[in-house]
Amino acid sequence: MLVQYDMIGGLRNGGTFLLNCIWDKDEVVKYLPNSVKKQLATKGAKFYTLNATKLGEEIGLGNRTNTIMQSAFFKLADVIDFATAQKIYERLC
Repeated sequence: MLVQYDMIGGLRNGGTFLLNCIWDKDEVVKYLPNSVKKQLATKGAKFYTLNATKLGEEIGLGNRTNTIMQSAFFKLADVIDFATAQKIYERLC
C-alpha cells in the first residue's frame, strides 16, 4: 500500500503518521520502503503502528478496523480528552 499510493505526501512537518500493519517494531524497519522512511525522517514525523485487525478480533469488534484506527488517531492527535471519550462511550453502551 505504501508503495502503490502516496500515503504521506500531505504529512506536515512534525506531523503524526499512524500505520495499520501486522509488523512488529523490528519488522517495520525491514518492510517499510526506504523512500517512506526518508520522508518520515525529513518531516520529523511521529510514527506509530497498530495491528487494528488483530486488536479488533481480540476485543470482539471483528473486522471494524476503521473504528479502532479512528480511536487511535483521536488519542494520538489529542482531538478529544480521553476521559471525555470514555464517558461518551459509556453512554452509548
